[in-house]
Amino acid sequence: MGKKIPGTDTRRKARHITSINLVPANLEEITRARFARYETVQNSETRFEDIGCEDAELVLVAYGTSARVCQGARMLAEKEGVKLGIFRPITLWPFPLKALAKIAARGIPLLSVEMSLGQLVEDLKLSVFEAVSSDPGAKVAKVHLLGHSGGVIPTEEEVFAEAKKILGRK
Repeated sequence: MGKKIPGTDTRRKARHITSINLVPANLEEITRARFARYETVQNSETRFEDIGCEDAELVLVAYGTSARVCQGARMLAEKEGVKLGIFRPITLWPFPLKALAKIAARGIPLLSVEMSLGQLVEDLKLSVFEAVSSDPGAKVAKVHLLGHSGGVIPTEEEVFAEAKKILGRK
């Protein structure tokens, strides 16, 4: 072995980096500050679009490609005299829970149209719970799911057929 030349050791000392705060009072303070910030974000950043929900017989809830498909299904429904509304969350976090809860409080059935197997439907259920918790006299909206996975896109005809089935029409 040769001689070690001074100043040639390029190894760094090991450093331990963590975000864990082990002082309970400090951690609680940090957590409360984050929740206050989340509440501010919920109040100022929540965005959604609702189309025809005020007099709808059923409300389709969807975002992205599924929302575009729902627009086509709504046009098919109009031709047959069926009133479908569309609720499109623009922000998924924060989710427009209170806005959807106002619709759910009227007892209008909700159909979650997803390119997944029920992630969005959970937010719909929370909206119904919010409606009933804040107004014990609220009607309970039934929540339904039309979900696909693996990149399968629902069709306008399929969404409209599911809406008619929920409404008891064939």
